[in-house]
Amino acid sequence: NVLTEAGDSLELSEGNAALLHSRGVSEDDDPPTWLHRFVLCRDIFRDIEPFFHVVRGYDRAGIAQYLGLDGPPIYLGAQGLIVDVSPAFRLPVAATAAPIVPAPLTVGDGRRWSEDRIWRWWDDVGVIRGVNYIQSTAVNSTEMWMEETFDLDVIDEELALAQAAGYTAVRVILQHAVWNADPDGFLDRLDEFLGVAADNGLSVVPVLFDDLNRAGTDPQVGPQGDPIPDAHNARWTPSPGRSAVSDENRWPRLQEYVEAVVGQLKRDRRVLYWDVYNTAGNDGLWEESLPLMDQAIDWVRDVNPRQPLAVPAWRDFGSPMSARKLERSDLITFHTFENAEVVAAQLRLMLRFNRPVVVSDWLMRQRESNFEEILPIFANYGAGWFNRGLVQGRTQMWIQDDAHRDPEQPDVWQHDVFTQDREAYDEREIELIRAFRYLDGR
Repeated sequence: NVLTEAGDSLELSEGNAALLHSRGVSEDDDPPTWLHRFVLCRDIFRDIEPFFHVVRGYDRAGIAQYLGLDGPPIYLGAQGLIVDVSPAFRLPVAATAAPIVPAPLTVGDGRRWSEDRIWRWWDDVGVIRGVNYIQSTAVNSTEMWMEETFDLDVIDEELALAQAAGYTAVRVILQHAVWNADPDGFLDRLDEFLGVAADNGLSVVPVLFDDLNRAGTDPQVGPQGDPIPDAHNARWTPSPGRSAVSDENRWPRLQEYVEAVVGQLKRDRRVLYWDVYNTAGNDGLWEESLPLMDQAIDWVRDVNPRQPLAVPAWRDFGSPMSARKLERSDLITFHTFENAEVVAAQLRLMLRFNRPVVVSDWLMRQRESNFEEILPIFANYGAGWFNRGLVQGRTQMWIQDDAHRDPEQPDVWQHDVFTQDREAYDEREIELIRAFRYLDGR
């Protein structure tokens, strides 16, 4: 049904269309009801546009799954509110201001792995109990990967600690700026890192790009400065950085980086899967990062690695950008720092994609995102995971972030599992990590 300009309701038969337009409304007038309907309708169509392909037409099954037509609809609202709503009324979409609609896939259907292939991979890799890792002597990814500060002895000691704690994998963010300054040395150090991880029984998820920017500057090789007292992860810089994300003239060098890294390791069993882009859109970039993200996925596909790839969703799971990340990923990954109730709802939402699910970043103890509450949820839904932080170090990620401080428990660690003396922050957490299994028996 559509509302005509005269105010009448008109029912369109199959194959017919209506032209939607708005009439001028002065600033003194309240927008009429029909204008609200038009705006909402427009945003709904924008929301489902990622499911349109120029050759194959609409992915009707995907749209039905996304809108919740094949099961109870789930809406994840602000502050973790969970309510059932009509799939025809999507508040997060209606509130979004002019997002950039994802462009059509540039290469075939995106060469996404089939469901059969990704599930066979999942059955082969076993339980994923992982940790997001950076050596404790590095303040950011640049300091970790530079020749002067890359410390294989520290890495070996800390990854042995991870193995003893029961972890099976590490997720590690790479740094384009270091590769750009020293391509061969960077690749050698990455190979050494993979070797130490394998010696300690750990597979590796390399992260190619990263928009997280706590330092407020693009990455630069050289001395990185000391941690800022009492500040959470304040020296972290992105990869490749805001200026490169928005400048397509710099993308050929980014392509060389992706092809060099993935090309060297595309048949390497030490690599679990490729994480193409951490928190794509962070640093206020939002949809501005989408073109580079899409292009980076194509670059990885062109190399044709034996490992699958993923781009984690991390905010506004109902947005076109999150939909784009998930529809182009071989397995479904996402970040969450919510409590158990919200995480369970998020997992129900992600399981609708009918693919393996990995929670790629989690743990914020002061917000009830802790091992005791969250690991049973992951076990129940058969989800792999990577918590944030292994050893207390120069990133100071154990300190509560200003945006998430709890004045009633200020000394509770936000991230990290071991102290700088290699003692467990909480022995009970280590027991839970070691005991973790999926409820299907694995």
